[in-house]
Amino acid sequence: MAFPSWLEVPLTLVTLWAVFFLLAWAVARDRLSPAARRWGWLSVAVAAGAFFWSFWAEGLAPYLRARRWGGVWRLVLQVVVAVLGLVLAVRGAVRFLRAWVQMGWVLAQGGDAFLEASAPFRAIRQTKEARTRWRMAGALIGRVLLLPGLGWVPLGAGLVALAFQWLEPDPSLTPDPATVRVALGFVALGLVQVVARWWHEHAR
Repeated sequence: MAFPSWLEVPLTLVTLWAVFFLLAWAVARDRLSPAARRWGWLSVAVAAGAFFWSFWAEGLAPYLRARRWGGVWRLVLQVVVAVLGLVLAVRGAVRFLRAWVQMGWVLAQGGDAFLEASAPFRAIRQTKEARTRWRMAGALIGRVLLLPGLGWVPLGAGLVALAFQWLEPDPSLTPDPATVRVALGFVALGLVQVVARWWHEHAR
């Protein structure tokens, strides 16, 4: 039995909240209130339950009843690749945010005070010569792009998109060329960033 259509939007919002909670838990769990932790873990449980129920009721069970074993294996492989991509993206985001905090940039200041409280931005703003300011800004952007974990985010997102395009068990649904191109672009971007990060670490 599939979920009613009116539940799709609330479950999507709960899933997004669960992802943000897991990121916050991994980066700054000591700053989460008891209420935020309770609601956060509840959202994770609901999102996980909805995912596995949807996987069984809307995907696996119909193929098993119809004895369509090819569809079963493609569906299982699709879920495995999608979950792998999601794990890579979330893990990469966690590593990036942790590295961001370790750079000395203030994460809990709020939008108005963020630039004033961040030493790298303050140093750029206090530099009067335009050419030097642009050079410092470019170096800072390069430093951000080489932070650990950043490359895994587009790589994981691309794998999730490709899993739902190339491993679709329903033969009547063909991959969308535009979505595939964007997903491949994400994978390529992620690989470039991962390789650049590895080269930066081992070339020292």
